[in-house]
Amino acid sequence: LEVSIHYRNKKMLKTTVQTNRLQLHYHSEMPGLHSICFPSTEGLLDHKQVEYTNRILNSIQRSLFLEVQDTGIYAVRQDRCHVFASTSDPSVAQPNPSKLPKDTMVELLSFNKFVHELKQFKENNGGSPEYTINMCFGEKFPDGKPLE
Repeated sequence: LEVSIHYRNKKMLKTTVQTNRLQLHYHSEMPGLHSICFPSTEGLLDHKQVEYTNRILNSIQRSLFLEVQDTGIYAVRQDRCHVFASTSDPSVAQPNPSKLPKDTMVELLSFNKFVHELKQFKENNGGSPEYTINMCFGEKFPDGKPLE
């Protein structure tokens, strides 16, 4: 999995991990799991953005588990921070963004759907399948605005 973490328009972290279970957290690592800690806001210049991001980070804690299974990529939200996920174009607003429920495993990406769309693409019967999972912590997403 390639994981990139952005705070507004600034890339704070980009890494690749080779695991089928991953925890995204903020200073609340679970033993026995591969984990990525959200970076601090150090280096951000906009004080209002630092304050807002810190408020979200403090609500994340144990945050989110990602798991790659034979059928797809799944997530479980662990804490009170609202998390929205989408594989669609982030610049196109969704009337009902996909909010992850707490303590419930949710499919983020179906491998069967991906393979079906890839076959259609190869036969010139559709566009390239979506394979990027965009996640937003703390606010509705996608909201039709360009990624920042």
